[in-house]
Amino acid sequence: MKSIYRISAVLYLAAGSLTIVQASEPLSLPAELDTFRHINTLVVPAADSPIQGVHHFYMNRKGLETFNKDASRKSYPDGTKILGKVYKPIETADGRIKEGQLAAFTYMVKDPESPATKDTGGWHFLKYDAKGKPVEINPVKDCFGCHRPHEASDFVMSRPLQ
Repeated sequence: MKSIYRISAVLYLAAGSLTIVQASEPLSLPAELDTFRHINTLVVPAADSPIQGVHHFYMNRKGLETFNKDASRKSYPDGTKILGKVYKPIETADGRIKEGQLAAFTYMVKDPESPATKDTGGWHFLKYDAKGKPVEINPVKDCFGCHRPHEASDFVMSRPLQ
């Protein structure tokens, strides 16, 4: 597994920045990122995709036990955090896709008590630029549309290796 230190700074979850209006107090990138574990990588090479890039996803310890369960239905504990580092895709001469420059971070935080998460399955969806500055998004339109079909896994699209 790649460690967070091997990947230079930042993701997608498929998109998202917690809009400053979405939370009563703005959420920022986690300071304890070195305690997160890599859970998945997603490559979206299509230039016309709003989530184009090489995405590496990391989860905090609070959610890892649930993530690793084999149960068909999951419910992540409040405070589960999933960080995505999104890199620009580069196509090599032999047609392979590799990581380019860091493009963005995506961030999901489980907080079902927040009024801001009532339309997003209890999750905040946030996006930051490569320098960690919040990017304004519409979490329902820009993120949750893709996550909605994954209700059985508490709207988390990543799956553990079998």
